[in-house]
Amino acid sequence: MTPANAEAAQLYGEDMNEYVTRVKATVEDSWLDPKDRARSLVAFPYRLGA
Repeated sequence: MTPANAEAAQLYGEDMNEYVTRVKATVEDSWLDPKDRARSLVAFPYRLGA
């Protein structure tokens, strides 16, 4: 497992609401233009896999 996957697995088991919030944010970020994505990661550095 990569650290991002281990973190996701732990969060999934411990805090489903936070897990869903982060997954939604990560998916929505994937729809953004790369410049907008970079700004989003600065504002929300906890994004899964970031």
